[in-house]
Amino acid sequence: MRRFQLGDDVRVAYLPVSEWHNRVGTIVEIFELEPHNEGNTAQECIVDLGGERRCFMGKHLVKTVSARMVRFFRAEVSERWQLEPNDVATLNGDRQELIDLLCDRLSFAMRRAEAEVDDFYTTFNDRIARAIELPNRKNAA
Repeated sequence: MRRFQLGDDVRVAYLPVSEWHNRVGTIVEIFELEPHNEGNTAQECIVDLGGERRCFMGKHLVKTVSARMVRFFRAEVSERWQLEPNDVATLNGDRQELIDLLCDRLSFAMRRAEAEVDDFYTTFNDRIARAIELPNRKNAA
């Protein structure tokens, strides 16, 4: 089960009849809900969609990358899995899209692809956070 964190960029998915379907935003609040079936804890997320905040269940969201980071994302994906630029040219940062690519191009099993992509996003987001934090520390000094 995918776990979201504050600051994750997400796309509203799996709600095709909603006016919010395919909208992109950032998670600004998370509520962990009590386990109800099979002991899994669900997440309810408040997402900032361009200044408007809406609440969605975690199962209706997919991790993505902000538009300004897509080129960097593609380069990191290409480097990590030794893919050609043409293989990653259409990636827009969506988790499921990357999973599908790894299954298709590298013949990964779905479970392996999901685990590797989740690890990749954690590392990628940490690198972004450190890069953003460094200039802020210099300005504060």
